Amino acid sequence: MNHRTSFPVKSMLLVLILAGGLAWFVSSKDSGAYPAGNTSSSTPVVSTTTPIGNVPSGSSSALPYGQVKLHLNQTARFADISVTPTAVVEDSRCPAGVQCIQAGTLRVRLSVHSGMGTSTPIIKLGETVTTEAETIKFVSSDPLKTTTGISPADYVFTFDIEKGKAPTPVSTGGCYVGGCSGQLCTDTQGSISTCEYTASYACYKTARCERQATGRCGWTQTQALKMCLANPPALE
Repeated sequence: MNHRTSFPVKSMLLVLILAGGLAWFVSSKDSGAYPAGNTSSSTPVVSTTTPIGNVPSGSSSALPYGQVKLHLNQTARFADISVTPTAVVEDSRCPAGVQCIQAGTLRVRLSVHSGMGTSTPIIKLGETVTTEAETIKFVSSDPLKTTTGISPADYVFTFDIEKGKAPTPVSTGGCYVGGCSGQLCTDTQGSISTCEYTASYACYKTARCERQATGRCGWTQTQALKMCLANPPALE
């Protein structure tokens, strides 16, 4: 008797197990759930700081020096420097198709991280700012300005970032003290540098930044400056 009734019971249990498994599979599929480790349903999230143009999206490797196109708040990372345009400070350019007395200009604030520090220079279209080891030139901006203006999200700036290229010297005009610690003497106002500090930088606080016989701006090598550089004051 028991032997004859055991088969239907086992069959019923098997049917219930199969039905439960099928219900779980359908429920999981409908809800979008996947077993651990299955990422076929995931969508890659692109950071708002991912560069555009010739900057590989999602790439963590350093870019080769040269031209790069960036939206506001997008970052281009090179071997020793990263550059991010953070704000349009001025866009007084004449709109396309309009006759203007003055052409106007475009100025953009940058966040430049190099070495141990971050600087925030303002760069004008067509001009260059420098660090100790790189130059950043503001080459162009798209789209052209219209009478209705440009949305901040629509700006695309082209910069040329080069390493080891000094700014072009000029034969007239003043010289400017720049750099994170006031250690640079250049032809360009607002020159930036990394922010590591050495004892010799203190010597430039009383030195003269002026145009030299070569036509370039530089620190005049007085006897006092030479002696200070040879034996700089100790760091506190």
